[in-house]
Amino acid sequence: MRKRWLIGFPVLLIAAFVGGYFYFLSSDGNGPEEASDLPVPAGDKDPPLYSRPPSEDRLMQDIHQMTHQKVAAKQKWGALQITQNRIDEMIGTVSSGDYEHGDLYLDILGKWKDGDFTNSVKAHNAIWKLQRGTVGKAKRLSTTDEELKYIRDQFDDKYADVYRGVQDKPGG
Repeated sequence: MRKRWLIGFPVLLIAAFVGGYFYFLSSDGNGPEEASDLPVPAGDKDPPLYSRPPSEDRLMQDIHQMTHQKVAAKQKWGALQITQNRIDEMIGTVSSGDYEHGDLYLDILGKWKDGDFTNSVKAHNAIWKLQRGTVGKAKRLSTTDEELKYIRDQFDDKYADVYRGVQDKPGG
């Protein structure tokens, strides 16, 4: 009996560690996600993003930079505010183009068009991985306070009228 215990316990322990390791790799580790409830501006003040079809890298980078508004990450490089006009323009661009990862982009943007940003962590990390990212993996969605602060810091409160009344002061 003692022999079984001496062999069985370490095997069970190793199996638990291996299982936990693979679970950790396959999950975001952030549980159920709830997106910020901030409204998305129409984007009437924005010029078109593209005068001609962008390269795959440019399109990927633009979507990646838009995800920065919705996700919490230690480091973020680049910012592009999410607006309805930009979402629509990008959907049209991807739909009429020949992009290797077009299905991914349409999946991301289609949900955003419907006001569903719960996919933003997975969207960020999928594109980040395609870009061979090593720093700045998103772990969770931003809170409403965090997103509002990010918008004000990055975009100089360009659409202040849209966010007025949401909160008087970020983090407060």
